[in-house]
Formats: sequence, C-alpha cells, structure tokens
Amino acid sequence: MVHNGIDTTRFVPHDKTSARAALELPQNKTILGTIGRIEFNQKQQDFLVRTFSKHWKTDPAMHLLVTGDGPDRERLIALINELDLQDHTTLLPWQPDSALIYNALDLLIIPSRFEGVPLVMLEALACGVPVIGSARDGMKDLLPADWTFEPENAGALFQTLEKVSKHWKNDLPALQTKVRNDYTVKKFTQNFEAALDRFRIMGR
Repeated sequence: MVHNGIDTTRFVPHDKTSARAALELPQNKTILGTIGRIEFNQKQQDFLVRTFSKHWKTDPAMHLLVTGDGPDRERLIALINELDLQDHTTLLPWQPDSALIYNALDLLIIPSRFEGVPLVMLEALACGVPVIGSARDGMKDLLPADWTFEPENAGALFQTLEKVSKHWKNDLPALQTKVRNDYTVKKFTQNFEAALDRFRIMGR
C-alpha cells in the first residue's frame, strides 16, 4: 500500500493564540473544526452541525469552525441559520495557509461516510492537533480505536469527543511521530517508486 505523504516542514505546531488572531476566531473557547469539500453525502458537515447543535449549543465555551467550499455550502449556511448557531459557528472558505487552521483548533473532526487516508488527518496530527473520525477506511487504520466513532451516530461522536478531550495528550505524541516519520512526501515517493518497480517485474 502506498500511503499519502505530507510536507512535514509546512505542517508543524505553531502558537494557537496568533493563529486564532489571524483568522479572527474566538480566543477563549474550545474550537472544534472540520476541513474539506462541503458536500453532505460524503463529508457530512450537516451531520456535524446537527450534532453540535444537539450536544454543545448551550455550552458557551464551545465553538465550531467549518473550513472549505463546495456544492452544499449554501445548504450548510441555511442549516446553521435554521438551528440558530450563527454565534456558535464560523464558516471559512479554503485558506491558502491551511496549517494556520489546524493550529487554531483544539480538535479536528472528520465525520465522513467514507475516506481513504485523509490528508487533513495527517496534517492535523503533524501539527500536534488531536483528530477524531468516523470508524472508516484510513481513519480506522491510523487513529486509536478510542478516537473513532460509529458513522452517523451523534451520541457516539459526542461520547468519543468527551473521552478524547480528557486523554488525547497521552496518545498524541506517538501518533504525531508516526505521521512525521511514515507519511512524508519523501516516503510517499519511495513507496510509489517501489510499487511501480513491483508492477514492472510482474509484467515481464
């Protein structure tokens, strides 16, 4: 298998206060975020917003950041308005410096129905940000089982986040090291070339 690779010189931990200031995000809140194409069928930003409304809307310390563009962006705005989450949610377009987004977050959530090995998962972990994701595909393969939740289950997402928020500092260093060692652009290139060589040998 050829894993994705990221630029580990670009995705590094930075000061959270300055990252939030640059993005005009609240400083004294717990910011949960998701990054990706805004498309409900796969990425499920609507599920995440509904879960946030159900479990965290009444908590003044919680804030949701959704970053990206896509075909369901207007529907997402309408849903945020419908649930009266305007003061609890920030919606940003794609950012030229996505590392800034990760460093502004307290936790990244990937609620997708299906994924490969999400680059956003690798990039966030390289920046030292904990990630929880639906128990699918590459997320299930890399993240600790306690960091994943049953897809489309709002209660499971809530329970997973509550659990991870208390213990992530114990698990993150090993994950961050693994990503920074095994998921680099250099490693991706080496593995891709090795895979091509195997195919050439098999085709002879």
